[in-house]
Amino acid sequence: MESKLEECIDVLNEVLTKFDILKESYSIGQYAEEAVCLEKNTVGWIVYEGERGKQYNIKIHPNGQEACLDLLSRLAMSGEEEKESRNYWKLIRRTEL
Repeated sequence: MESKLEECIDVLNEVLTKFDILKESYSIGQYAEEAVCLEKNTVGWIVYEGERGKQYNIKIHPNGQEACLDLLSRLAMSGEEEKESRNYWKLIRRTEL
């Protein structure tokens, strides 16, 4: 299970780098102020926006792929960028995560 988590994060980081997403705009693994956050816990994969010490727009996903694509969608500056990042994700992903 841990290898799938690591692989998902590796693929996500590759996509974020490819699309020049500012590191300050997201956080992987923990809460960050004024950022889109992704965490893995016992319930599943959680994506939310951190603001004023709280979590907003929380969505729980059953798998890493859905959560990572949600994070990418929230960070995209346009519909076209979202589409391109999703296509790049599909191109480079190694397995179903």
